[in-house]
Amino acid sequence: MTIPFVFLLLMGFFGGINRSLEHAAASLGASRAARFWRITLPLASPGIVTAFMLALVEAFAVFPSAILVGQPGNATHVLTLPIYAGASQNSDYGAAAAIAIIMTVIELVILGVLVTVRNRIYRGPATGGNG
Repeated sequence: MTIPFVFLLLMGFFGGINRSLEHAAASLGASRAARFWRITLPLASPGIVTAFMLALVEAFAVFPSAILVGQPGNATHVLTLPIYAGASQNSDYGAAAAIAIIMTVIELVILGVLVTVRNRIYRGPATGGNG
């Protein structure tokens, strides 16, 4: 389910980049690689980070498909299954809560690193160059 949303987000961000910026850089002698690294990637970085964050959050929330489509004999192992097993099957709410908090902290750390990297790459409006 995540890939269509990521594609639409990235298509919007890459489509919103003002092509006149690349044409200006080309007229000043910038190579294709230089235009990509200095213009396209920084302007698209808010969209790339947003799409990656969406994909990350969806990956952490993979529980329904793992339960419904999982392999027989509990061979499917994702991080959310021990939370479900601890809370509903074993009545071990403390362990389930601890695993959920650890997952949340891991996700927040990853998201914080992504935002920091994005802020180092691009400082400006989150529009892609046309706004």
